[in-house]
Amino acid sequence: MPNKVIVFSSWTTTLDKMSDSLRRAGIHHARIDGRHSFSRRTKAIRAFGIDDGLRVLLATIGAGGEGLTLTAANHVFLLDRHWNPAVEEQAVARVYRLGQKRSVTVRSYNMKNSVESAIAASQDRKRELGSIMLRPGSVGTAEFSAMCQKLATLMK
Repeated sequence: MPNKVIVFSSWTTTLDKMSDSLRRAGIHHARIDGRHSFSRRTKAIRAFGIDDGLRVLLATIGAGGEGLTLTAANHVFLLDRHWNPAVEEQAVARVYRLGQKRSVTVRSYNMKNSVESAIAASQDRKRELGSIMLRPGSVGTAEFSAMCQKLATLMK
């Protein structure tokens, strides 16, 4: 079974550029985003799952991130970061579904001192706050208040 890749982005313009680059390199690929009809997206996902020559699927994180099973892929690239870590986790979970038989590699890109690095830091704080909130008796503690303050400062 060949390696297959899903490339997620929040931006259709980013996927446009990626698609152009893949086309110039002669790499067969499919794409799903909100501009495509449901039947076109379904056809692309089905082809990605069964066609060994179709090894790259480009997807907006919104169109490809929910309600799909994409176990044909074993590599995931997050080209840009989403403010909500759960949105990224949901997209990656499309590959980690029942029926996945291979190990999966997930990569994201963060340039130092960039928007992506700020988003990654925000995601870390949100995950930390979530873990504090899930602990019994933690809401209302000094630790919880401190984390809320950090998030409030970040969002200014």
